[in-house]
Amino acid sequence: MHFSCTIILKVRYFWYLLTICLSSAITIGIRVIGPALGFLLGAFCTRIYVNPLGDPGFDFNDPKWVGAWWLGMVFIAGFVVLLSTLMFFFPRQIKQEPLPPPPMKSKDRREPFFKDFFATIKRQLTNDILMWRTASSVLHLMPISGVYSFLPKYLEKQFRLPTHDANIVSGLGGILVMGLGIITSGVVILKLVPSARRVAAWTAATAAIYSAGMVVLMFVSCPEKSYRFFTPGLVGDSVLKCSSDCHCDNTTFNPVCGQDAFTYLSPCQAGCMESKQLDNSTWLYYNCSCIDSNSRGVRAMSFLDSYHLYNTSDDILSGPEGFAVTGECGGPCNQIYIFIAIFAAIMFVHASGEVGAVLLIIRCTDKHDKAMAMGVIQFAIGVFGNVPCPIVFGAAVDAACRARDAACDALGATLGATPGACAHYDADAFRYFYLGKR
Repeated sequence: MHFSCTIILKVRYFWYLLTICLSSAITIGIRVIGPALGFLLGAFCTRIYVNPLGDPGFDFNDPKWVGAWWLGMVFIAGFVVLLSTLMFFFPRQIKQEPLPPPPMKSKDRREPFFKDFFATIKRQLTNDILMWRTASSVLHLMPISGVYSFLPKYLEKQFRLPTHDANIVSGLGGILVMGLGIITSGVVILKLVPSARRVAAWTAATAAIYSAGMVVLMFVSCPEKSYRFFTPGLVGDSVLKCSSDCHCDNTTFNPVCGQDAFTYLSPCQAGCMESKQLDNSTWLYYNCSCIDSNSRGVRAMSFLDSYHLYNTSDDILSGPEGFAVTGECGGPCNQIYIFIAIFAAIMFVHASGEVGAVLLIIRCTDKHDKAMAMGVIQFAIGVFGNVPCPIVFGAAVDAACRARDAACDALGATLGATPGACAHYDADAFRYFYLGKR
């Protein structure tokens, strides 16, 4: 995921090194294909269980599923080794006719000296336009970097997408669209040749549109999945006593959907005493003391219908206590399509200002200081953007966590480590913290 951040950081610098011609925006846009393919590779790998040789007893749609996150590194390492072998086929020297050096004016006949370094730095720091542009680049990078660091997780928790689908949406609906925005803006500038004032105005407008779009996305969400122990007004002793004799392990996340349309963290917390396996990944839990047997949740009823359990001979549904089924309550959410459309449009517009931003940097600096200007911006982005970004966004996302899974191993528990990854987020808090930081 962090490949997308690298592209944003390096786009301006490589653009300047290759050529100042605006047609290089096409090359920059093509580079974005790399991170997009990375997300697609991640989508493929997360459909495979973390231990490919083992059978977890449930599929990739189950909340307990852990994909083969390590498999992507194996594929990438293999490709790197394969492509690096091609370097051995290059000759030591490439035979070609030497080109005559370009004519230089007398005042340009000078070589860089180390003693000029501090003077050059001083010129950059006293260049008001460059400094404002540097601050703008840092503030632009932080939200973009945070977006793609946690976008798959956000889509999973907010719109109930499986991990592989979240990776596909992140790659195609975000990064690839940014590449198209960079290419389009380069072609438009090359054809129309707008003035510097108009280029600067459009760059500022893209930032305003991006900010407004993030505010709009804060109101695009799915209905909050009701958790029995996290729903306001339902947390109390009366709820906890129903399963108090079960001595439940509160660090184990194995959600079930009760017939009362509430999600419970585990069958134990729902007070379920008996269970019946229906297939490899589906269980029915019954005689649940915490579930109202008179309720008829939509998901639970459709579940019974699909497995033809209304006329079961096991007396599962005739008892005084309720039942629950595997997984969380709440079906697919169509709001994801609205989110993708708005998000893709925002990222396209935002990326269209990248080429203009490079032109402003080149235009506002002396021709001998252009490389140094790029270095100053990249330094500021690295120190003030890359370093605090994952800390700020990670803290914001972590603040929305409401339940954690068990510790990874006994060693982690012995060392006093926090109990595992977050298993359940407060959807509203996650949305406000995540999008509000951008």
